[in-house]
Amino acid sequence: MPIMSEPTWSNAAKRHKILLVDDEAPVRRVLKRILESEGFVCREADSAHRALELLEAEEFSLVLLDIQMPGQSGLQLLPLLSERFHDLAVIMATVEDDRKVAEQALQDGAYGYVTKPFQRNEIIINVMAALERRRLNRTSRDNKALLESKVRERTAALSRLASLQRQAIDISIRFIGLMPHDWAAGVVQALANIGAFLGADRGYLIEFSPDDQGAAITHEWHGPGIPPHPAMPREAMLDDKLPWLARQIRAGQVVHLPNIAQAPPEARPEMDYFSLPTMQSLVVVPMLRQDHLTGLIGFEAIHQASVWPEEIISLLQLMGNIFVNSLERQHLERERAAMHAKLLQSEKLAAIGQLAAGVAHEINTPIGFISSNLVSLQKYTQRLVDFIQAQATALDQLHDTAITAPLAVARKNGKIDYITGDIQELIMESLDGANKVKEIVQDLKNFARADEKEPVPADINTCLDNTLAMVRNELKYKATVKREFSELPDLLCFPRKLGQAFTNLLVNAAQAIESHGEIIVRTWQENEAILVAIADTGSGIAEENLLKIFDPFFTTKEVGQGTGLGLSITHDIITKAHHGEITVTSELGRGTTFTVRLPLGTTKTSLSSNNPCQDKL
Repeated sequence: MPIMSEPTWSNAAKRHKILLVDDEAPVRRVLKRILESEGFVCREADSAHRALELLEAEEFSLVLLDIQMPGQSGLQLLPLLSERFHDLAVIMATVEDDRKVAEQALQDGAYGYVTKPFQRNEIIINVMAALERRRLNRTSRDNKALLESKVRERTAALSRLASLQRQAIDISIRFIGLMPHDWAAGVVQALANIGAFLGADRGYLIEFSPDDQGAAITHEWHGPGIPPHPAMPREAMLDDKLPWLARQIRAGQVVHLPNIAQAPPEARPEMDYFSLPTMQSLVVVPMLRQDHLTGLIGFEAIHQASVWPEEIISLLQLMGNIFVNSLERQHLERERAAMHAKLLQSEKLAAIGQLAAGVAHEINTPIGFISSNLVSLQKYTQRLVDFIQAQATALDQLHDTAITAPLAVARKNGKIDYITGDIQELIMESLDGANKVKEIVQDLKNFARADEKEPVPADINTCLDNTLAMVRNELKYKATVKREFSELPDLLCFPRKLGQAFTNLLVNAAQAIESHGEIIVRTWQENEAILVAIADTGSGIAEENLLKIFDPFFTTKEVGQGTGLGLSITHDIITKAHHGEITVTSELGRGTTFTVRLPLGTTKTSLSSNNPCQDKL
């Protein structure tokens, strides 16, 4: 047949190289002319040995292989080609139109079978069909490999998901049985388990304050050699410093940054903040309670970047819900325990008040006798001293040494002159002591005063003076107390409750001073409120503890040194019983200042009604 001048599929043919294997050169030349006219690139081999050399050295898409060749025949070479070159298409060529030979060749892996003399269209059709079959086989094999890879990945993901589900169930079950004092350790252990499962290096739980004005890392886990997380910014600053992250978590969205350096452009502040020397990946899961953001759970990959699948992210959200529910239960349990402790404290204070009232009453009567008798004794002794002096003057006027000399000796031996001079001072000191006892009795009466069912007008300066008198023994060895009182109007309040609050603040101030320092108590009026500031020069409070000092049972003191209820009770007295405010500023090594603001515009109704502290503090 004539050779076509214009190739019909030359663009596709250019991508393929064909090896022509035949011991007869004219046959190879015919095949080469036909195929090259269609754009194929052809190489020639005159034996099976030469064919193998070329196949090892170059990449071919197809081999046209003569069945009958001296030495190793095409039928003998075919199984070897199928075994060693999986992407190679083979078409057998022969002068014999033997069906059995063709079937054997196809069975051994041949893609086609052509007979000599060759027909152009037959060659082209067989070649293109073999190449298409080769393409389909490769595509099928690639798809199968891809499918198997996806199945393996999916199986691994399902296995990870099942493992995390089991962990979620285990953690949930453990949380149900956790007691308040075990909860912190339980959270850290849960973070460690989840972090190890994720391949993360650090995990933490951040809680927002109830007033949404602060945030702090309350629980943290980090792997070996990983430092603790740097201090988080105050929540009030979160929207300014980390605006993109704040928008995401406030919308209840999970933040997943597989590569910190590839964060979106709008997350530039976050990238600057989180791009620590070794941090690679970050996932943050918001914790929501009734659509209100209460905190978040974060995990970070430090050593290498990690991409966490959507199923894992979903389960992390479930873990966030478990944490929220457990946290709420713990808060309720702590509130119950705190209320119980406060009730016990109230009963103790009531018992102390009754005891103080009884002691004051019992002391008041005898001290009255003593004071009255001392006043009378002072008058009597003065008269005796005057009489002795008059008697001595009269005896001196007798000029009778027989009488005066023995009396002078007796006067000297009895130290009568010293006694008459000292007796008045002794009586005055005794009267001063009796008056101090009266003051202490009065302070006990004020402390034990039971008129707390309804608020009464009271002078805050007097309330502070009474409190300072009650705790003077606690303060005098630790600090010099300075009063800076301004003239104040009377405040409608519960004086005994305020006395308890001021007592807690003053005792805390004294305990914060290691050796000897200064406590300044200052009062002033500002607009429609009375302000009381109690400042000390003690050790100060660490910033991470400032948000927790009013929490029930929170204390930095050693075991046995405090219950952690003092400031919690104080907070309730100021904010709930008197609708006021209490704030704190502190600097480590410099001291702490508590400032109490008490509004003047309160009424008996507003203070007495809906007062959770009534009959409890």
